[in-house]
Amino acid sequence: MKERILLLGRAQTVLYTEMQGLSIVPAAKEWDGAKRLKQGLESGGFRIDHLSSTCAPIDFPETLEKLLAYGELVVGDRAADTLLLHPEVLYECLPHPNRLELIREYVLRGGGLIMTGGWLTFQGIDAKGRWHGTPVEEVLPVDILPCDDRVECPQGIRPAVASAGHPILRNVPADWPRFLGYSRLKAKGEAQVLMTVGEDPFLVTGHFGRGRSVAFASSPGPHWGA
Repeated sequence: MKERILLLGRAQTVLYTEMQGLSIVPAAKEWDGAKRLKQGLESGGFRIDHLSSTCAPIDFPETLEKLLAYGELVVGDRAADTLLLHPEVLYECLPHPNRLELIREYVLRGGGLIMTGGWLTFQGIDAKGRWHGTPVEEVLPVDILPCDDRVECPQGIRPAVASAGHPILRNVPADWPRFLGYSRLKAKGEAQVLMTVGEDPFLVTGHFGRGRSVAFASSPGPHWGA
């Protein structure tokens, strides 16, 4: 049986305006920024369940049993409020489980968590990601800055390998592609930094309880990474 991965984020509804001569037409489209990531994981033999920003507030698991059905949880470019605020909490004042606490327990019980960078992951643009100070941060191998943590690099940067012998980097080429930005993070004392960009950690891993987590400072999709 294929190992299941729950992928959260990197797909959203885009609202825009088309101007055609004197006509102005509002329009919308679905954008899937995780397409290549999903293809890569599926080619590696994994089964991917992908929750877009529209589906995640409702469909993300609300019990530990359902979450533990996944070997890994991958979170990318999605604010903490996506999981905190179920629509019934927002509009009907009905209580729901705190899914950030659920993720912490998931890792402690043996789950794997991967958080990747973006405008709404870690602390994000204008600190709107809001992952700093959450239960999820407790089981990440990095401390999240309490401010806008983006480092935009339109000129392109190439991360350097710091721990070439680590299993995560096995069979991975040392010459990494360029990235156009990343989230500035601080590695925790017990964590292992596998890659850096300048003085900042770029790829960090650590063990928490029976599980482990990985922080990847940049994005596996547009606009920081391809």
